[in-house]
Amino acid sequence: MTKKIIALLCLSILFIGYIVAEDDDYEGVTAYSRGEQIFSLNGGAIFPIGNFVLFPQGDETATAALSSTNIGIAGSLKWGAFVIDNLLLGAEINGMLATTYNRTLTMVPISFAASYYFIYYPFEFPVYLNVGFSLNKLNDLFRVSAFIKPGFGVFWKFNEDWAFGLKTNWWILPEIYFQEEYSNQSRIANFIDLSLSAVYHF
Repeated sequence: MTKKIIALLCLSILFIGYIVAEDDDYEGVTAYSRGEQIFSLNGGAIFPIGNFVLFPQGDETATAALSSTNIGIAGSLKWGAFVIDNLLLGAEINGMLATTYNRTLTMVPISFAASYYFIYYPFEFPVYLNVGFSLNKLNDLFRVSAFIKPGFGVFWKFNEDWAFGLKTNWWILPEIYFQEEYSNQSRIANFIDLSLSAVYHF
């Protein structure tokens, strides 16, 4: 059920983008130029998708469900500056909280952020890629993992300063162990977030 909801929401975003893109009156409009900056506040839900098992053994499969992890909450703060027209570079700090049976999972990813904006005024379609690391805590167990987050969004430009919209991101968190005795614990965890976003331009 969760996967169907996520798929429906993502298809809805793509459909809106297609409809707007059919209007060529504003195609190619440059919304942002070098030196402009943004600050965004994002918050919503995060959905566990599953694990990739890198070195399956015995009857293990290459994928495993994150069945013990419930839907959680996620949010982020992002700052960025445009280095060329419509290309934004910056930094983002994320946070998420979810329960797993009788335990609590928290993650605090910190990442370098790159975004490119496709403009069909008054709508914006940014495409994201974040790369960094995540501080992960499951009760008393603490680990640091790599963090990769591609995504995209749909925004409405309310005025010169503010834009509001919806964004979705795929959280990829590899935990790889090269020692032979621990290699069977190597996993790549996958989550998808869906967030409301407010962006301030200055």
